[in-house]
Amino acid sequence: MSAKTSRFINRNFPWLIYGFSLFCLLLTLVYARTYGLLPRPVPGTDQLSMLKAAEDLADGKLPGAGYMYSYLYTVFLYLLNLLSIGNLVAMRALQAAVCALVPVFIYKLCKRLRFGTPCSQLAALFYCFYGPAALISLSFLRAVPLALCFVLFANYLVSAFIKRKNAEYLIAGIFMGMCILGRENFIPVAAAPLVMLLYPTVRKYIKKSFVLYYAAGIAVILIPILIYNTAMFHSVSLVPGHWQNVMGAYHSSAAGNAARTAGSIAANLPAQALNYLASYEIPNSLSFYAHREIIEFLNIFIIPFNFFTSISLAILCFRFRDKALVFPGLLIAAYAASMLPFTMFYRFRIPSVPLLCCLGSVAVIIIIREFSRKKYLRGGGPLLLFLVLFTLTFRDSRELRPMSEKRSAVLVLIRNKRYGDAVKLIDKMPPGDMSTRYLKVTLLKALDAGGERNRAVEIHERWMREQRELQTAKKSGAAP
Repeated sequence: MSAKTSRFINRNFPWLIYGFSLFCLLLTLVYARTYGLLPRPVPGTDQLSMLKAAEDLADGKLPGAGYMYSYLYTVFLYLLNLLSIGNLVAMRALQAAVCALVPVFIYKLCKRLRFGTPCSQLAALFYCFYGPAALISLSFLRAVPLALCFVLFANYLVSAFIKRKNAEYLIAGIFMGMCILGRENFIPVAAAPLVMLLYPTVRKYIKKSFVLYYAAGIAVILIPILIYNTAMFHSVSLVPGHWQNVMGAYHSSAAGNAARTAGSIAANLPAQALNYLASYEIPNSLSFYAHREIIEFLNIFIIPFNFFTSISLAILCFRFRDKALVFPGLLIAAYAASMLPFTMFYRFRIPSVPLLCCLGSVAVIIIIREFSRKKYLRGGGPLLLFLVLFTLTFRDSRELRPMSEKRSAVLVLIRNKRYGDAVKLIDKMPPGDMSTRYLKVTLLKALDAGGERNRAVEIHERWMREQRELQTAKKSGAAP
């Protein structure tokens, strides 16, 4: 790369990464709609509930009692609805335009933390190649807009510390208030930065007014909502009834008893901690893997979640004295801990991904730098720990994915006449399963109806031959 090209990229990187991110999101949307994916959300999903509330707002109807979703995200959808004149594809595209800002502010956060230009650019690119965030950016779910608020909060808090201005702390508080309105589990996360005051070198630069302005920023966002809910629903809460509803959903056997609920949460913590760290993306009405099987473009998003968690933990273990690394690590830990009482669906992990990208990029740059200097022990330690953690947290999605999800993907492929891709997926399924048999029959009928009878006969004969070979192997004891 020439010096001139390098200077151009460095000077215009925020615009370049925004354009690249938006291009990836919009291309994914085009492919999704081509194959009939991302239609209007189906009944019974959170997406439809929030979308309908936004549409009602456009008609002048406020959410009534029992609406247990984020007011802030609902208002955001309402604005998208107005701008798009109710067109759902345009709404998704507009949301993508907002979500594409996330890597821009990852880059800016790394620069503010003084990680250097290469590290900052790498962090932004890491985020662009994490597929679940791309898919959720196009869905009527709050995870990526929430990630944007979270990384903006971190940006302004770091900027406030550097500039030592009350206004910056106020803005940081406002973004944290938006995070809390987005999801109430951010309440303990709001207090996490106070832990940095344990460092004397941090504490000496913090005035009481800074903390007060930060708290005021949070209050400016939350107090009007509390007043509204008190007046309308006689409930001093951000989302009336939401906490009880969530606890009942995730800990129904212990609902109504504080001690049993606490016991249920404690028993669930180790499994959910592993679910947070691991590679498998646990679906919740929106499967990343099923969409990836249909939208081939999603295969370019190659970074698994446990890459971020493993390499972030590795670098923190070796650089635990570095306050610039501890700060994002502290926010990630606080956020992850706040989500452990619940099932760690993959969309719940997404708000922490921008900060994980920051740590991951630092780790990669440090490892490469130490090896280039032939300091193999200093670079090898984090690398070895990363490889161990990555191996321990890797989960094979082919074994964990439910059969219903695989079946749905095959049916979409058949409907789009992508018979070759459908055959490949069917061949990976258990041959004796009833769902597999059903999909085989459906595919063969589709081929026959589409005038490809010879191809149907050829595939059928192959499947029958494989079935006979499997039965023979079982009888001889060669097969497990």
